[in-house]
Amino acid sequence: MLNTAIIIVCGLKSPRQKLECEVRMETLIDSVSHKKIANQRGFSIVELLITGLVIAIVAVVAVPQIQKNLQLYRAESSVRIINDSVMEAKLLAIKWNRLCWLELDPNDNSVVIRTNDAGGSPISLTAKRFLSPETTIDSGSILSVSFTSLGRNQSASSTTIPLKFPMIEQCKEVKVSPLGKVSVLQCSYS
Repeated sequence: MLNTAIIIVCGLKSPRQKLECEVRMETLIDSVSHKKIANQRGFSIVELLITGLVIAIVAVVAVPQIQKNLQLYRAESSVRIINDSVMEAKLLAIKWNRLCWLELDPNDNSVVIRTNDAGGSPISLTAKRFLSPETTIDSGSILSVSFTSLGRNQSASSTTIPLKFPMIEQCKEVKVSPLGKVSVLQCSYS
């Protein structure tokens, strides 16, 4: 293929001119290919060390921030699970036209929605949903929220579910008003 390119560049000239052109082209190609080889070299040890040092510094700065963001995400995920489960319990109470409640289990950090069957025995309407391991449900707080067939909180006063996140020193509350309005509030961590 290289010879074809040389013949095309040199064109239809006299044999002597053609031979001189071919020699010049081969010489030019050889000099270019030798320059490429001479200019091709690896990285020096200093360049590699500096690159490694920069990567290490970036990792030292970035990893703690990534871990904190991950813990914040897990905390928000737990709050979202509780909030969504409370809303689902309310909607299921309206849908089935019967009392439904949300149970919180501080032992395994789980949430489940229950109701009574026709015989009055409690049954689960949903599978257990697990909160992140960093979430702490205070066992001394209210561990269930009940909704009437109208979607109202069975308790005459507001029900508050406090969630603590010791790793990031934050606290959130899921609050259910007597009329069944659900809100998420920031609380003081102590």
